[in-house]
Amino acid sequence: MLDKINKKAQLGLDIITLTSKKLPWELAGLTSGIDLRDMKRVPITIDKVPVITTFDSVFNTSQKMFWQRLEEIINEEKALFKRATNRNKGQIEGKKPESDLHYMVKVFLVRMKAHELRKRGIPLNTPDEIRNYIKTEEGVSSPVPDVQIDSEVYEVETLYGEGEFADKKIDETIRKYDQTNIQRVNIVMDNLGFLMHLKDLAEIKLHFKDRKPEIEFYTLDLESKRLISLKDVKEKVKELKRKIEA
Repeated sequence: MLDKINKKAQLGLDIITLTSKKLPWELAGLTSGIDLRDMKRVPITIDKVPVITTFDSVFNTSQKMFWQRLEEIINEEKALFKRATNRNKGQIEGKKPESDLHYMVKVFLVRMKAHELRKRGIPLNTPDEIRNYIKTEEGVSSPVPDVQIDSEVYEVETLYGEGEFADKKIDETIRKYDQTNIQRVNIVMDNLGFLMHLKDLAEIKLHFKDRKPEIEFYTLDLESKRLISLKDVKEKVKELKRKIEA
């Protein structure tokens, strides 16, 4: 068809043929925290409808699965971890609504830390027992951490709707713990946002590496219900890049 158009244009067009590289499904999995490597062997369905296995379809499916997994976590143990997780004060007071994503990641973190404490022999079977060890949105003055365990805090950052310089929000979150007794600040982001800001996170990590409190960046592993570090995500991205370029 392009050749016919070019002939009608008296060969005056420079036609450049581009061939897109095939993207591995693991990349879609990295944007959602879900392992999709077995999709070729085990067909995935959503609401009993088979999923088309082009990359864009797999990507869209992985995003749906991301929300489904978070919903499942929120409802674990008859919603125990939801009952133990506070919403932010802005949401409660009607001043600054908390997004569903932000709250659900907090519940994910509370569940993760509760399971870690249980492995140490600490019985955490009620919301109050969990709240005795894991604080969410508690404090009478600034800063009020999203999640706190002793001198370690977890801050959830989604960065959606923060404008062109959204990554500055992370700088501001880190700096609010200057001159406090907090020893470690863990910034936790959803998987897609984490990948979108991967370069920004690496730069922030570099510039804040020698200061206190200690800073680390994580995203979600919804298979193991744990966190994945910036270092590990960078390695996974490098591996996928090699696969795409091969």
